[in-house]
Amino acid sequence: MQGNVSARVEQTSLNDHWQILPRASLTYKMKDFYLSAIAGLYQQLPENSFLLRNQHLSAERCWQYILGAYHEANGKTFRLEVYNKKYHNLATNLNSIYTSDGYGYARGIDLFLNDREVVKNLEYMLAYSYNDSKRKYGDYPAEAMPQYATRHNLSLALKYWVQPIRSTIGITDRYASGRPYHNPNEEGFMQHTTSPYNSLDLSISFLLNKKVIIHASASNILGRNNVYNYTYSSSRGEDGAFASSPVNASRNSFFMIGIFITLSGNTAYDVSNF
Repeated sequence: MQGNVSARVEQTSLNDHWQILPRASLTYKMKDFYLSAIAGLYQQLPENSFLLRNQHLSAERCWQYILGAYHEANGKTFRLEVYNKKYHNLATNLNSIYTSDGYGYARGIDLFLNDREVVKNLEYMLAYSYNDSKRKYGDYPAEAMPQYATRHNLSLALKYWVQPIRSTIGITDRYASGRPYHNPNEEGFMQHTTSPYNSLDLSISFLLNKKVIIHASASNILGRNNVYNYTYSSSRGEDGAFASSPVNASRNSFFMIGIFITLSGNTAYDVSNF
């Protein structure tokens, strides 16, 4: 078992503020299995756009508590983290009045699995995260889940090594639950969520020789029309409602091909791990 207790002292000249940031960590090892616990106070200055209007804003503070488990052996990796974060002194802008009255929280789970031994020449990676987060900050009039946050995120990647053509073929499926957004035509704040995000991607890496790799990839091969947000007009139309339009990527799908050449005496890649 190993523990560490420390403190960081920070001073920001812009608002002449001193802060002591205590932190502690504990790690326990059982053969190839690690357990860890971390607690600490962290801070950062508000965005420059806020400080330009009020230089006396406090630093934004966050208490973080993290429990983790990690295991790696025999070509398998397992990682799990459970976290709880509490935010204070977040910068707000309501009616052009800039204060440090914001607050919020974020709590969730991060899970990662990687296995290179279950099937010969096959590797899979599974990542999942759950995020429950709400904040009252910026121009938010009430505590709500930020627009950029998604509650569920899942990614499954498979890579298969094809020896006869010295290539790795990969397929990845990414999923995320809908993002929250505010509809000014209805009462309340951040009342809706977009449709879930999903993208199925393909890739192939060909080892031409020990110094040259050719890589090609294609994203969202099913051409799904993912919606990230909705924007609304600044004024009401003839029907009395604010017109909306979806925010999408500039293209539903992308294709890339690249050639990677190593000019030094080293090889481009260890063939035994390719």
